[in-house]
Amino acid sequence: MSQLLIGRGVNDADYDVFSGDASTTSFTLSNATSTKGATVTISGVTQRPGTDFTVSGTTLTFTSAPPTGTNNILVQYNKSITIGAPGDGTVTLAKMAANSVDSDQYVDGSIDLDHLANESKPYDIGFQAGIAGDGTAEDLAVQRYGKMILPRAVTFEDVEIHMDTAGTGQSVIYDIELNGSSIFSTRPECDASSQTEDGNHAFSTTTGAAGDYLEFHVDQIGSGTAGAGAAFTLKARTGS
Repeated sequence: MSQLLIGRGVNDADYDVFSGDASTTSFTLSNATSTKGATVTISGVTQRPGTDFTVSGTTLTFTSAPPTGTNNILVQYNKSITIGAPGDGTVTLAKMAANSVDSDQYVDGSIDLDHLANESKPYDIGFQAGIAGDGTAEDLAVQRYGKMILPRAVTFEDVEIHMDTAGTGQSVIYDIELNGSSIFSTRPECDASSQTEDGNHAFSTTTGAAGDYLEFHVDQIGSGTAGAGAAFTLKARTGS
């Protein structure tokens, strides 16, 4: 619970009067307040908040016991009110500030694809090469292995490659063409005797529009043993 002090007024302010006995240091107020919300006088002399007295809730505590007197302690104060936390399910969107909830408040896994911005949706594209009709690996050849039309705009981000059999002697080099031109300034390749891509590729084009076409090519297969059974994924997301 949090406490809010409100201004003095007919319904907001209150006061209490006590009689000192030269020994009592704590007095109970009729309503809760705070040290800064109270004005205390003893026999007309104003006391210093935080030095001569403190207030916590309804308890007024003096540093030194006020002297004996009848109604010689006057406490004027602002009432404090307790603002309770809203009940579960009681706050509507209309009561929330715009942009008051962002990704920092989301629980992992709580957002489905329908509620993601287009630019956040993955759109990975897979190609295969050197795969026989029965699914077994066969030697790669230098040729085009696949073609597709993009149904929506995408942004290209990375590639992943794995081969069942690595090429030897030379690297195995792959390419993706967009409308007949390579999207790479440095084509992805698997080094000789390596089944995975070396990570040194670089894009020359990173976006494709709806209606553009992609072609998957193998440009080099190794000079000794040919690579075989290649799976190629072009990692992308929707939007440009």
